[in-house]
Amino acid sequence: MSANTLPFELIELVMGQLLTDKHALAQASLVCYQWSLASSHHLFSTLRLEPKTLQHSPHDWYELFLLGLQRFPRLCANVRQLVFFSTRKDTPPICSGLVLQHILACLPTLKAFSLNNIDYNQSSMPSQFALDLPSIARPLKLERVEVQNVLSFSTYQGRIV
Repeated sequence: MSANTLPFELIELVMGQLLTDKHALAQASLVCYQWSLASSHHLFSTLRLEPKTLQHSPHDWYELFLLGLQRFPRLCANVRQLVFFSTRKDTPPICSGLVLQHILACLPTLKAFSLNNIDYNQSSMPSQFALDLPSIARPLKLERVEVQNVLSFSTYQGRIV
């Protein structure tokens, strides 16, 4: 019996035994498509990301992250917790609320969201990229939101930015 003919429930049980070993989960995802689906559920359940200030880029870090999410819907379907944090206390990364709304909307199974040490205060005018984003029709249903050391939101033309 080959790896791709095992019942999916059995593959999920195997992946459940590898929860604490990310390297083994990553290796299992290379076996075949079914194993990739089962391991992705565990590999990408929590995304803990530290945004950076980008030099020489027409987009900010959050815009590039959004573009990446839009290209990988299978990854998005597995994310249940998203954490943005910054260890830089002097100049935390600046995030546009419009882009953040779209990042959250790309994650249909998201249950928990956390922002730590992020700056909204300096983003007085959203980028053209942010302004060109379509409006979001689907309301977010989060079970937990955590905000620590986040500088104030501002508005631009009646929208949170």
